[in-house]
Amino acid sequence: MIKSFIDTIQNIDESILEVMFFGFKLSLVICLFSIFALVLYSTYPFSNIVHKCTFILFRTGLMFVAYFFICAIATDIIRKQLL
Repeated sequence: MIKSFIDTIQNIDESILEVMFFGFKLSLVICLFSIFALVLYSTYPFSNIVHKCTFILFRTGLMFVAYFFICAIATDIIRKQLL
């Protein structure tokens, strides 16, 4: 089970990998921005809404990583079945 999953990841098409890595970079930027805003909030706590928004932004960045990873695997599987 795990070996077949690792083989699936290693055999993903190159164009799909490019989109997946772009998504990883995008979510990294989102997470870094939210971490910066959280550090700024912890230094100067001025609004609870800012804290909640940046925490939601951080969780969104993490979910983007999962979504891009899952969609890359699903797209690769579907593409290989159609060809």
